[in-house]
Amino acid sequence: MSVGSTGVQYLVGQFDGTSFTPDEPATYTAPPGTALDSFESGAYGNWTTTGTAFGTAPAAGTLPDQQNVTGYPGKYLVNSFNGGDGATGTLDSPAFAITKPHLNFLVGGGNHPYTADTVPFGTLPAGTVFADFSGNTYGPGWTATGSFANAGPSTESLPNQIGPKALDTYAPDGDGGTGTITSPAFTVNSPYIDLQVGGGNHPGDQPNPTAVNLVIGGKVVATTTGNNSPDLNWTNWDVSQYKGQQAQIQVVDQNDGTLGWGHLMVGDIVFADALAKAFDTQTSVNLIVDGHVVRSATGANSENLDWASWDLSDLIGKQAQIQVVDHSTGGWGHILADDFSLSDSPALNTNQRSHWVDYGSDFYAANTWNDTPNGQRVGIAWMSNWDYAGQVPTTPWKGAQTFPRDLSLKTIGGKVQLVQQPVQALSTLRNGPAGSAKNVAVSGTRPIDAAGETLELTAHLTAGTASTFGLNVRAGNGQYTQIGYDTHTGQLYIDRTHSGNTGFSPAFPGVKTAPLALDNGGVTLHVLIDASSVEVFADQGQVTLTDQIFPDPASRGIRAFAENGTATLDSLESWNLKSIWN
Repeated sequence: MSVGSTGVQYLVGQFDGTSFTPDEPATYTAPPGTALDSFESGAYGNWTTTGTAFGTAPAAGTLPDQQNVTGYPGKYLVNSFNGGDGATGTLDSPAFAITKPHLNFLVGGGNHPYTADTVPFGTLPAGTVFADFSGNTYGPGWTATGSFANAGPSTESLPNQIGPKALDTYAPDGDGGTGTITSPAFTVNSPYIDLQVGGGNHPGDQPNPTAVNLVIGGKVVATTTGNNSPDLNWTNWDVSQYKGQQAQIQVVDQNDGTLGWGHLMVGDIVFADALAKAFDTQTSVNLIVDGHVVRSATGANSENLDWASWDLSDLIGKQAQIQVVDHSTGGWGHILADDFSLSDSPALNTNQRSHWVDYGSDFYAANTWNDTPNGQRVGIAWMSNWDYAGQVPTTPWKGAQTFPRDLSLKTIGGKVQLVQQPVQALSTLRNGPAGSAKNVAVSGTRPIDAAGETLELTAHLTAGTASTFGLNVRAGNGQYTQIGYDTHTGQLYIDRTHSGNTGFSPAFPGVKTAPLALDNGGVTLHVLIDASSVEVFADQGQVTLTDQIFPDPASRGIRAFAENGTATLDSLESWNLKSIWN
């Protein structure tokens, strides 16, 4: 739903001066349903296994050498830690008919999602292995400078690593080491160069890179970098246009690790006839219909099981099968599952049941002040996220604060909730007359007579037949940040996948959502748009979403949208905002 690595929760309850008692119940009970299996018989019954990971029967809790497993009811559960993380296998349910709109179950273990079109671990693309770094040196003809001049491959156990060693610029001087490692010259004679790369995400065209470059004629013609993880993922370079030319591969590490991940890892390099496919290293629970995986869930690198729920409303009446898969042999290479049932309502996981101060990506380390002149409690937060805080494409600054917010409690829908609105003093920044729009029928995308790099706007929209509807802000040149409402899921969202510069970190693009019931069929939005941020206050302020964005300065438009149907923009007012510095 919302928060990934960075977020702030709140609790509402009673404090007697000594003890705090939250309003929420201490335990959660999933919605009732038709049980498919809870494994409390102590046997798999009609479920079938392959491999050794799942053993011959459900586990009675924690297995030998495993951390303590929690979060499951009863005595037994599915646990693929039989034999440790190195074991692999599958567990398949008998076929069943989908008779209800939701399938609820508990899941835990490794975070290794299902990915389509993968190959078994260790399967190399057809071609010639140019380097695998399995020896004591980088290889014949390879040269190194700086920290790597007298070093060589290091013995590793990285995710997706094939051999016993890998090139790793962490050795020998840690993240502080810098230099280059360059291959001998070779003639390009294959259509692709496929290579495994992990480590720091510092692209070659940015300062202080950790990158692998293809150099032809003294120029970098292709480059790749890591993804701020130890995973060795395949990168594919199409080099067909360079056939017959002399080339070199150069590993560059000019990053001292001040902001973390100042090193790069490289595995196999293959002169290939085809694009390398990712290895199947999933630890997943999959739903199979007509021979295809149509839903999937994985763990969270935790031995605690939490609820997952699949919306099956489009599959009612179909025959299906559950397959629990462990194809991972690395860290967290196991999966936990329990209590499968079909239900009329979704089960909610811990994040979904929690109360978030803000559901966006960039709201953390919140602080509040009291005794303000108007007696309000005012809050402000750091507008960033540890997943990419050091990589945002700004200079010399690397962060900002949210606009100040008035915080209060209000009873909405019978529950006391935190509500937030921008402080009233921000209205003094309004510059010029307000723009407005009324009673605008929307189908597809429709421009609105409002534009600016820094804007405040308020809008009310009413749902019609559309599946999603809302506003695209900072729109232009193919860029936009979408503030929308999904009528099927009942969620408000910010989608910044098209917001401008998103490629500086794989953790940056995405969609953040928040549960919000429509109010008499509509939604009210109060939006603050700055040069590199969007803050959304919805309905009475009980839901907020804050995201950084990095659009082109010329992307300044506002557009209403409705997908797969119609909606109405009942009203919109907008104001350009002056700088607080002038």
